[in-house]
Amino acid sequence: MFSIYKISTFAIVAAISASALMSLGSVASATETTTAAEPMVMAAAQISRTDARKLVRAYLKEEGKRGLRVGSTVRGMGTWIVTVTSNQGTPVYKIIVDAVSGELSRA
Repeated sequence: MFSIYKISTFAIVAAISASALMSLGSVASATETTTAAEPMVMAAAQISRTDARKLVRAYLKEEGKRGLRVGSTVRGMGTWIVTVTSNQGTPVYKIIVDAVSGELSRA
């Protein structure tokens, strides 16, 4: 049900990672080599609060939930907890967005 958003989140994470690597300069110079014994470790990029809200907004639009909107967003342990509200501002339910993979799940 949420596979489309996982793929688009992966693209966001890949773009963030690529831009971070480009800003650091070249990873290895021409004289340096990496072997299987020395794997290159890269920290997982975190999805921002704005990106989490965009994912939930896109999900609501895709599902045709015109009477709902994105409410408050708070940081959990490795997740973003996004409250979905009615147009009047009443909380309806919460969606948990994984901060690394971007997977959506209902709370």
